[in-house]
Amino acid sequence: MPLSIDSWRLAIAVWSVPVLLVVGLLLLFAPKTSRNRVLDVLGRDSWASLDYNLIWRIGLIFGAHNGSFFGTNSFLPSYLSSIGRSDLIHLALTFYNFAHLPSSLLMIKLASRVERRVWPYVFAGVLALASIGVIVSTANSWIVLASSALGFAGGITLTLGLALPPLLSAPSQVGRVSAAMFLLSYTYAMIVAVCGGVAWDITGRAGAAFVVIAISILPLLILVPTIRFGSVRIEKVESNF
Repeated sequence: MPLSIDSWRLAIAVWSVPVLLVVGLLLLFAPKTSRNRVLDVLGRDSWASLDYNLIWRIGLIFGAHNGSFFGTNSFLPSYLSSIGRSDLIHLALTFYNFAHLPSSLLMIKLASRVERRVWPYVFAGVLALASIGVIVSTANSWIVLASSALGFAGGITLTLGLALPPLLSAPSQVGRVSAAMFLLSYTYAMIVAVCGGVAWDITGRAGAAFVVIAISILPLLILVPTIRFGSVRIEKVESNF
């Protein structure tokens, strides 16, 4: 912000520059591949052969993270202001966002033990719901601790959610499945944010927005147990290599 004359609009534009630079570097230095080779690798009927049932499920599962992340960052400051605890905004947001880091690193460290298990998602979902319960039921410094716990849960779902496409898809389909998952999950997050604002406006209660966020987390508890984390995909990847 100081480098952008304290203009959030200019700051966003500035942070877009590295993304454009990466795109330029890819265009310049990425290996050149013929169109037929690309089609052979990806599969000419890739879209038709996708498992859309699986895509919807992992899209909503990753959407549970995105909805909670963007919803919390959007509504937490206004919520704290509405209950007269503006003094906690800086700490709550800082601890919430920072807490994603240690849990993400922990998931990477324990990847082989948790990547094909249901319980880490369920644990993260329960922890997130409990944290939201504390946030909306108290008006003291416990909110900071609850925000940290909510962020810790978010780091788990972020890391494990990003691993779902390569874990559950054939190598040639990972790109398309990932793209579809991101499309669904970020659309889901937008809907959660809008519904949270509508719930707040209708009820006149700031906590109503967090009720919507809590509901958005439910796919972690409902959909993850329906996914079969078997060894089939690992065997398929090894056989392709």
